[in-house]
Amino acid sequence: MKEVLAEEDAAETAEADAAKANAEWQAQVEEHTRQQEAEERQQQQQQATDQARQQAQNLTQVEHELLARQKLYTDAAVRECGTEVLQIAALAQTDFAAAQAAAAELARRDPQAAQKYARFQQLDQAYRAEEAQAQLISTQRQHQQRQAFQQWAASFTKSHPEIFSDRRVHFETLQNVREYVTEKLGLTEDRVRQLWTSDPSFRSAEGQALIYDAAKAYAAEKNLKAARRPEPTPAFQRPGTGNLRVVSGGNADAERLRAISAQPTLRKQIAEAAKGLAEKRRVAKQGRK
Repeated sequence: MKEVLAEEDAAETAEADAAKANAEWQAQVEEHTRQQEAEERQQQQQQATDQARQQAQNLTQVEHELLARQKLYTDAAVRECGTEVLQIAALAQTDFAAAQAAAAELARRDPQAAQKYARFQQLDQAYRAEEAQAQLISTQRQHQQRQAFQQWAASFTKSHPEIFSDRRVHFETLQNVREYVTEKLGLTEDRVRQLWTSDPSFRSAEGQALIYDAAKAYAAEKNLKAARRPEPTPAFQRPGTGNLRVVSGGNADAERLRAISAQPTLRKQIAEAAKGLAEKRRVAKQGRK
């Protein structure tokens, strides 16, 4: 009988070892494939991000140049036309009759007032043209930014289908990210909202992936700490009450789980679990004899 059981144990062990080796090999192949796909996605995301940033930088540079030219026009108007002409032009925006009276008074005192006012109109038209161009570029930049945000969102959604295919997982992911950015990074809700709507680095596909991975690690760390908290001492039971066999079995399982969790590495946790399983089989075989 013992020889038969030993042969069965050896066969079970060999079968388990073969299955484990096959599973490890398949896992390595799948991991290698995932890494290659992740690298390709990262390269594509990086190219899209660099292109969007370059476009934004080009538009920003043009805006700076337009603002610089606007300042030149303003300085020229003050220098060539005088502050009194500028004041009359400003007054014309709200009280045209009063501006006409002030212009007539200036023309009586300054023979060159008409030339100054004509020069101011030239500079003002040039300033307004630059202002319209700057507004157009600002609108283009905002449109490109929205397009980039949409592309990054689509890219992240495609590369992380596990988040968006299950509502429960989606909700848990949002909760994990919220806890990470508020608890770990110390960001307020308003600050997160501001970064999300305006900062390309925060909103990019790489930024979203980094925050997602960091939030997962932070949640796992919190769960591990919670699992390692000491369990409360069970309540005292009087002799003859309760099911001693169930209590004993439950305590043994709890001890086994604690022993597994106490191991510092995953490999040692697996070894501890295997040792517990072997002990459980040994006890079961002794009970059958």
